[in-house]
Amino acid sequence: GRRRDLVTQQVNHGSYSMQAMVTPWQEVTPDPPDLPSNEVACTAAITTKCRDDYLPHVALNFTWFSDTGELSNPVHLGALSGEAWQKEGEPEPLETKDPAAQDAADPPPAEAAEAAEAEEKRFIEGRRYEITSPNLRATCDFIRSLAVQALRIEAFYPDPAKPLPEPGSVPGGEAAGKKDKKDPKKDKKKDQEAETEVDDSFVKVEILVPLAPLMVQRCQGPSISQDILVQVPCPG
Repeated sequence: GRRRDLVTQQVNHGSYSMQAMVTPWQEVTPDPPDLPSNEVACTAAITTKCRDDYLPHVALNFTWFSDTGELSNPVHLGALSGEAWQKEGEPEPLETKDPAAQDAADPPPAEAAEAAEAEEKRFIEGRRYEITSPNLRATCDFIRSLAVQALRIEAFYPDPAKPLPEPGSVPGGEAAGKKDKKDPKKDKKKDQEAETEVDDSFVKVEILVPLAPLMVQRCQGPSISQDILVQVPCPG
């Protein structure tokens, strides 16, 4: 009888039990200064494939980890033809004309030979950039921050509706491939408000890669990847 009365009382006063629940994701307690933690390093790799004559006209920027573990340091890679990018793989020949349409209107052999010599061959070339963060303390605060952080990449390519810009005019910053050293706490708001100036000859695409999946992977060396395909109409 006494035990049954206690159980019934707990059920009837369930609202009291709910108020006593611990919700650490809503009431985060700062890590104590003496809490031990491991050091980790994060690596990002960006690989691209682009037509060779468009390499000077396509550029990428992104934000990377600062010493405090925040994605707040801007990295300006510049055009794919720049020194920041490494060549990857062998160039792949690009078929620029429809073979069926070409056979339907074949010119005389002499003219065809001259046209073949005059026509410049095009290739699809690969580029790669890789960066590793400084050693970061894998505290509870840092791991929790991954849930709301995302790698932000800005890609720029020529507007197909306008003439091809001059090489060297691609937006994305002057210090290609270098990180801007700054105080992330002081300049975080400024970086968020600042936008890369893009003239009307280029199109800007923003790519976000959330880091939250890194928190739930059990494999050795968790990783995430994202494939982006942008088709740009090109002359020829």
